[in-house]
Amino acid sequence: MSKKIKLETRYGTKNYLEQYQGNTYVLKTESPYLRTGTSSTGKEFVDPSGGPMLIVGNKIEDKTITSIGFIKDVGTVITLE
Repeated sequence: MSKKIKLETRYGTKNYLEQYQGNTYVLKTESPYLRTGTSSTGKEFVDPSGGPMLIVGNKIEDKTITSIGFIKDVGTVITLE
């Protein structure tokens, strides 16, 4: 069974990370909208509707986000270490 990490959100939106492979998780959200890009400091981010904004270098459950990417037919993937 894959591990799920519930993300703190606003407006009752249900967003979570579901384990894909090892330390890599797929972002799951009930909203079809999200923003992605690079911050002014050069760090990649993804911001699903309702939050939270996930930025490379930030922590989730005492783990650091080391990369954010996209895999066709899988979705937005986030690696934690």
